[in-house]
Amino acid sequence: MTEKRKDSQTQEALEEIRKAEKKAHRIIIKSKEETSYSIIQKAHKDAGDIKEKILTDARKKAQAAQSEITGNASDDVAKIRQEAKNEIASLNKTAEGTRADAAAKTNKKILEIIKKESW
Repeated sequence: MTEKRKDSQTQEALEEIRKAEKKAHRIIIKSKEETSYSIIQKAHKDAGDIKEKILTDARKKAQAAQSEITGNASDDVAKIRQEAKNEIASLNKTAEGTRADAAAKTNKKILEIIKKESW
């Protein structure tokens, strides 16, 4: 009977070892799943942070470019206005000289006509 008892105790011990191994295996699997999930969550959060940083940098660069373009355009507009004013002044000066010359020629012609008719 002691032999059967030893076999029985051995069987029980083996059964307990199998149960412990199964339990340890379930714990390992659960731990891996939880670790995987937390890694995935962290990766997702990190990706969101990186995306936000990239978008923020892109916005800053776009605003800087827009400011530069606007500044350059304002400078160009001021330059074009000044050039237009200078050209208008030049045309007015030329026209004034031409008008004075035309008026003198017209006066001369009228005087010639008057002199011809009066003789």
